[in-house]
Amino acid sequence: MQSLNETYSSTPKVLIAGDSILRDFSKEDFEDNVTVLCLRGGTVSDLQQKLDESDITSGINNVILHIGTNDFANNTPVPEITGQFEALITAIQIKNPTPTKVCISGPCPRLDIHCDTVIELSNSLKELAEKSDCNFIDNVKSFSYGDGEVVKSLFYDDVHLSQSGSDKSKAKFTSIGPVCLRDKRRFNRQRKAYNERAPHLTYGSYRPSYSYQTRRQNPRRYNTYVDWNKQSASDYARGCYKCGERNHNETTCRHPQPLVCNNCRRPGHKSRFCRQQ
Repeated sequence: MQSLNETYSSTPKVLIAGDSILRDFSKEDFEDNVTVLCLRGGTVSDLQQKLDESDITSGINNVILHIGTNDFANNTPVPEITGQFEALITAIQIKNPTPTKVCISGPCPRLDIHCDTVIELSNSLKELAEKSDCNFIDNVKSFSYGDGEVVKSLFYDDVHLSQSGSDKSKAKFTSIGPVCLRDKRRFNRQRKAYNERAPHLTYGSYRPSYSYQTRRQNPRRYNTYVDWNKQSASDYARGCYKCGERNHNETTCRHPQPLVCNNCRRPGHKSRFCRQQ
């Protein structure tokens, strides 16, 4: 039987490296076996230089590469970018003595003038992934509708992802290797289950409860569901939730907060509309 330390040490280590698309990625988003390296404005050659100068890939079992859009933004031809990618993959596998599985995350769509180049680069990197026995994530399809139109809500601007776009990209990474997202935390505390949270404080309705349990406890006090439906429309028109008037609703009411009845002390109606008179 393995000890906890042996199990932890055998967990595959993952490096996610790329350009500013990863700007909203942080180590806190993932489990402890994942490392994130973001080079804002970086190119493929910049990333290779960074990896050559450091030992960040030491002991890494899986590498996810998301980079390349800054290259063609600098007018670098797609075949040259693909060649730099191939050299980067080879350098990673040679430098790391442990077997390293590489995944190429294709470029995300762009809403600027380089939208056609993104598709060309994505197809070229997909062929390289098949040739090099690497996994490939097709982000062009992931961030587009079926007709090819880009999902604009996933982008902060014409190039960078919004928070929802970053969340979608993180979820895509979890499908190709030992990448696990950490449980969502709020204010540095583990979020409690729904049934363990404090009850919400809400204003009660001025209508009495017509639940089955309440009617059973007090059968003479409440009308049945059938009797309620037999009443006229004027008897159960909801009116305004703030003051009880029936000539407007709460969106046009002049009262900023619900009024409190002087008779029953419940909010949402005036005393002249109180049903307990």
